[in-house]
Amino acid sequence: MVRPQIAAGEVGSIDVRQLASGRYRARATNRDDSGACTVSL
Repeated sequence: MVRPQIAAGEVGSIDVRQLASGRYRARATNRDDSGACTVSL
């Protein structure tokens, strides 16, 4: 079963990882108003 697409302007999944230096990096997928899916850092 396929998951439904996220609506325009909403944030999808958020991925948080700890780097070797001890700092954290977070990335989020979102869909802009034109419908394109992008990754935010």
